[in-house]
Amino acid sequence: MYFTIENPDIKTIKELTYSKEMLEKANNATMNSLNNLSLSTTNSLSKLLSLSNKKVDKSNIEEVIDETDNMKKMAVELVDQINGIIDLSKIESSKYELVKNNYNLYELVAQIRDLFNSKLGNKKIKIKDNIKEDMPNVLYGDSEKIKQAVIYLFNSLITNYNISNMEYRVFTLKVRSLCRLKISLILDYKEIEEYLENKNGKQIINLKGLDYKILEKLITLLHGSYDVIISNNKVAFTISIDQKDVLEYNNIKEDMTLPEISGVEDGKIYCLTRTITVTDEHLRDVK
Repeated sequence: MYFTIENPDIKTIKELTYSKEMLEKANNATMNSLNNLSLSTTNSLSKLLSLSNKKVDKSNIEEVIDETDNMKKMAVELVDQINGIIDLSKIESSKYELVKNNYNLYELVAQIRDLFNSKLGNKKIKIKDNIKEDMPNVLYGDSEKIKQAVIYLFNSLITNYNISNMEYRVFTLKVRSLCRLKISLILDYKEIEEYLENKNGKQIINLKGLDYKILEKLITLLHGSYDVIISNNKVAFTISIDQKDVLEYNNIKEDMTLPEISGVEDGKIYCLTRTITVTDEHLRDVK
């Protein structure tokens, strides 16, 4: 029987080579994204400039209104693209971190809903609210980045698909002080059936574009998950983030608070509120 010992220098070289390859892949992916963003921004600027130079019959009120609406729409798209580039550059930097605070969950849900309305523009999409009423009021986490993630998912869906209905569903799963926040945007299967792909016998859907790329980055930063589930003629795009239930956490901490010790006798610790039996070998640590 023979035993071999790997040369530590060779092992270090392999690890460095692997790290270098991973870094190069990440850099290439970032550069490709930035190049695509640059082209997209340039195209939007070109459209906006060509529209601004277009001659409009001022006596035709309907034409003036249509051209004004088109210009406004293109300006909003350009602003969204620029904001996306800024957000992506922030996320890619090592200084972009979670900022956790206590926040009211129902207020966050309402803020996200208001942002949906502002992002719709001229799109006629009916949004049905399905918000559970038994969720914790106060959670601890980074509510701003959760809001960002949901809005980027929303933008990705309304940009890539021609949809008329959407369900906005929010609910939580609790285990003591841990609260799993689940936010779903649910679409009708028939409306996006043409975008589904078959892979290994399963139907999948691939989101693309800047919004989805930023969504992926935010989900990773939040230590969350993102799932697409097709069931009952519906397609649910769900973001799951683990948060801390502040009130439940405080209750657990209070329950764990040790009572004041009033004395030790015959293997028992006498407290103001309860009696705890300990073994002899631990009595010396209590006395």
